[in-house]
Formats: sequence, structure tokens, C-alpha cells
Amino acid sequence: MTKDSLNTIYSVIKKNNDRTDWAQKFVNVSHHFVSILNNHSFLTKSDFDLLIKKQDNGIANAGHWGACNDEQYQKICNNWDSIYRIIIAAHNNNDDITPEQYEEIRKIVHDACDKNKIIIVNRILAAFFPNKITATCKEEDFRNLSSFMHEHFQDYRKPTDNWLLDNYYFVNFCKSSFEEDENLPIPVFSWMLLNKIKENSLSNIINQGAPEMSESNENARKLANLLLHTHNLILHGAPGTGKTHLAKEIA
Repeated sequence: MTKDSLNTIYSVIKKNNDRTDWAQKFVNVSHHFVSILNNHSFLTKSDFDLLIKKQDNGIANAGHWGACNDEQYQKICNNWDSIYRIIIAAHNNNDDITPEQYEEIRKIVHDACDKNKIIIVNRILAAFFPNKITATCKEEDFRNLSSFMHEHFQDYRKPTDNWLLDNYYFVNFCKSSFEEDENLPIPVFSWMLLNKIKENSLSNIINQGAPEMSESNENARKLANLLLHTHNLILHGAPGTGKTHLAKEIA
């Protein structure tokens, strides 16, 4: 598939979006934390609760195993100054967190909690840097998304298995493929796209965004669906039998 296909997928998912409430919540929460960062403000207790403790905070769901208990939450809060200094430094560098800074934050949280809390770390960064990082904060999920993109989209590079760098690449690829609408921010789109991949429903979505074909072109429709799965078709026949015309209909 090409970037045009991704544009079609984005447009149809946006049109049929039944989770506008979550998209709006994401926008509100991320705008709130970006404003805090821009103003170099201190976080209130309710901010910490929303950012760290609340299982589903509008950015991402930490899940039962990813969420923090009271003791871990307090330890992260106690080490917040060290985390926030790194976030501010990245913000001052065009919102670019380096892999080294990312690992440093993960280590701070790990040492504080005596346990990996990767989803918490990832959604902290997603809250402060929504223009760079997606809401797909579970590493396994994002790895599956990146692998799918590499396998099915032309020019999409092989995933690095570094959640941060692969997020940067996905967001930039999307921005070069379609114009983002605040009703469906790219971070939320990543999560919705992953669900469609799991449901194996992308072919139907692409067909929804394609021009209507007449009944006489049903063969072209069937071949177009086949092409989505095989990625290659060979049309053969004697000269003048309509291969070029059929190829245009499929396209």
C-alpha cells in the first residue's frame, strides 16, 4: 500500500469514528500538560493523579498490571523533579527526547518503584509530547503496529524495536501522508488503526474510501480486493483484450 492508502484509511476511520469522546479527552488532557510544560508550571496533586495514578487517563489505559499502586505512585512523585528536568530539556530541544533521555527516565521510574513501569513512562511522554508520540503506549502493541506498517506500506522502514524512535517515525510518516484533524489526532489514530489491524478490517475500510464501481466492473473490484492481500497481480491475455483498462479500474 502507498501513502494514499493511509490517507484513505485515516479519512474513513475519522468519518466513522465512534470514539470521539476519547479523542476529545485526549486533546483536552494533552493540551493541559503541554500548557504546564510551556509555562514551566508545577504539577498539582490532581495533575499527578491524572498523569501517573489514574488507570485510564485519556492518553492511554495503563491496565491492571501497568498501573501504579499507592507506594509506587508516591515514589515516582518523590522523584518527579529528576524526571521533569529531562522533559523540560527535551522540550527546549524542539520536543526531541533522545533515546538516552528516554532510558534515563525509565531508570528513574524503575529504581523508584523497584519494578518496570514502562506504560506509565510512555504515557507520561505521550501527554507532554502529543505532536511526537502516540497514545499506543504498550510496547508490544506498538511493535505490532510498526511491523504491520513496514510489511504493508511502501517506504516504511523496518522497526527498530525502540518504542520512542519508532513512535517518532510513525508520526512523521502519518504527517507526510495526510493532514491531521484535531477530531482524530495522530496519537489516537495509531490506537484505532491497531484495532482495525487486529480486526482484519482494513480492506473494507479502503473499499469505503474508493470510488463506486459499476456492476460491469465487478471483476475489477474482486481483483482489487485480492491485490490488498497478495500485493501483486499479473494480468495476462492477448493484445487488445483490455488488460490496461482493467489495470486502471483496479487502481
